[in-house]
Amino acid sequence: MSIDPLFPNMVELAKRMRWEAKEVVRDTGEGPQLFERIILSGPIFEERAQEPFVRIGPAAARIVEIEEGGTRASAYFDQVLPDDQPVEFGYMGDGVLYRFPENYRPQSTPRLDRQRLPKGVRLPKPRPNESRDNVDPMRQ
Repeated sequence: MSIDPLFPNMVELAKRMRWEAKEVVRDTGEGPQLFERIILSGPIFEERAQEPFVRIGPAAARIVEIEEGGTRASAYFDQVLPDDQPVEFGYMGDGVLYRFPENYRPQSTPRLDRQRLPKGVRLPKPRPNESRDNVDPMRQ
C-alpha cells in the first residue's frame, strides 16, 4: 500500500478506507446490464494516464470511474463476486496501490428484485467453474 499525501499515517488512512456495494442497472451500449457497483472512499484516487483497476479476489471490474476531485472511485462488476476476498485498487502497470481493510461479502450488498427488472437486462456472468443456474448472488 502506498502512502497517500493527505494521510501520511497509514493507520489513519486505513481507518478512513471504506467500500460500499449496491446492484445497479447501467446501459453499456450493448443494452442494459446488471452490475454490482463498489464505491471506494478514504484515500485520494488520482486521475492518471494509466487505467485504474479494482479487483475483488480474481474478479476485475469491467468499468472504473474516478469522481472529480478524486474522493471516490466507482467500480462496476458484471460477474458474480467471490466471497471473503480483498478489495484492491490500483493502476495498470503500477500494481495494487490500496488494499481495503474489510474483505468483500456478498451478503452486505442490497439486491435488486429480479422480478422487477426490465426485460432484456443481462445478469452477472457466473464465476469460472460455476453454472449459469447458480448465478444469483442472493443465494450465496
